[in-house]
Amino acid sequence: MYVGGWYSSYYEVGVNWASQKYNTSAYYSKWATPKYKDYGYAALMDQTLIGAYASPGAVYGSGEWTMQGFSRLAKDKIKNDCPMVAAGPDVGNWDADNKYTQAQENQAIVNSVKACMDECDGYFLFDMIHLKMANQWQYAKEGIDKAIK
Repeated sequence: MYVGGWYSSYYEVGVNWASQKYNTSAYYSKWATPKYKDYGYAALMDQTLIGAYASPGAVYGSGEWTMQGFSRLAKDKIKNDCPMVAAGPDVGNWDADNKYTQAQENQAIVNSVKACMDECDGYFLFDMIHLKMANQWQYAKEGIDKAIK
C-alpha cells in the first residue's frame, strides 16, 4: 500500500495504516477512541510505502513534516506488522513556493535516501519522472551509494 506519513491528520480520509498494537488514542486522544487501534491494518500488508513529503529543507528531524521523522514514526506505528516499509519524498511538488535553489534540491535528494533508509527498510521516490525531467538521476544514485555503505 501507499499512504501519506502524516498520520496525525490522515484519519480525516478514513485510513488507519498503523498496527493494531499501536495505541493511537494514547497519542491522539482528541480524535482517536480506545477502539481506533482495532482498525489498524498494517498486518494485512506485504509492503508499505510511506509518503515522507517534506520540503527540501526538512530532510532530517524526529517529527512529522521531516523525511526522517515521517520514516521513523511510520516504523513505530507499524510495529513490524508489515515486513517491508519504505519511505521517500515527493520531489516534484516539495518546493511549491520555489524557496530552495536547484543545488539545495539536488542535495536534498542525496540526503533523503539515507535519512529514509536509516529509519525504514527501503526508499522510494515520488515521482521518478521528475528526476528524468530535471536530469537528477545522479543525485539519487549518490544517495543510494551513501546509504548502502
